[in-house]
Amino acid sequence: MVVAVVGEALIDLIQESDGRYRATPGGAPANVAIALTRLGQNTRFFGRLGNDRFGALVGENLRRNGVALDDCVSAAEPTSIAIANLGVGGAAEYAFYLDGTADWQWTREELAGLGTGARALHLGSLAAAVEPGASVIAERVEQIFAEGNTLISFDLNLQPSMGADRQGERERVNRLVSAAHLVKASVSDLAWLYPDRSAEEVATSWSQGRAVAITRGREGVSLFRPGVKPVSMAARPTTVVDTVAAGDTFVAALLHRLLSGVGRDPAAIMRQGPTEWMEHLRFAVAAASLACEWPGANPPMLSEVNRAVDVGRQQG
Repeated sequence: MVVAVVGEALIDLIQESDGRYRATPGGAPANVAIALTRLGQNTRFFGRLGNDRFGALVGENLRRNGVALDDCVSAAEPTSIAIANLGVGGAAEYAFYLDGTADWQWTREELAGLGTGARALHLGSLAAAVEPGASVIAERVEQIFAEGNTLISFDLNLQPSMGADRQGERERVNRLVSAAHLVKASVSDLAWLYPDRSAEEVATSWSQGRAVAITRGREGVSLFRPGVKPVSMAARPTTVVDTVAAGDTFVAALLHRLLSGVGRDPAAIMRQGPTEWMEHLRFAVAAASLACEWPGANPPMLSEVNRAVDVGRQQG
């Protein structure tokens, strides 16, 4: 069965140790699509690919990694650019050049096929936030959620540096949370979105009717589900080169595990028991840690994640 991913495919200009910048294909949804494909999922990408050499580069990168591009739009606008400056511990801080670029100009007609035949749909990051396309995506996702046949995954992946209005972001995020079965957010996402509330409080309120995974970097991840106590999974010890695409890899790996060996009914998938969920978290944490060991957006293959999980078990 197909997993659909909708969002941006852009160019990351990543700071090197000598201060120069290296152009690499990126964009959180594109990273998720590649991560899903490397884990063995049949993945279709819904993106608007720019009409320039950067657009050709991001399209070729997706295609080379096995992501289906039949649903992409060949856009007249240029490709978006993100500049990633690496800070302490390899953490990436981003600045974006988005004015008039391809990723944000969605129309209802371009998204009419989104979700058709898909077992799951993932969205998040900039394409779910930048207008005019964000509202078009949200409207279509709400329609798919109401139909009840597709598992919907939403990753906040907020970028406060873009100058977003906090109250407007709360309304946008809550709208998409309400149309998702699985929500992933980082502690920094929630600290900015709700500075007067704890991450646990926000996640608990969101988890009424869905699963909410809160990533905490080196401190691991916490999972909130309706009617049960939250659980946590420690981070896998690793040597961090950079954190580019670590969160994207985590959510892709968690979604992959949720879809493995279970029927396509979203409600049944989300009703998996605590033992299954802990194994899903273990797998997703291992995948994210591997993404941190390599430079840039480079999600691991399924065999690499399975090996890391096995080694972790042996080490206790």
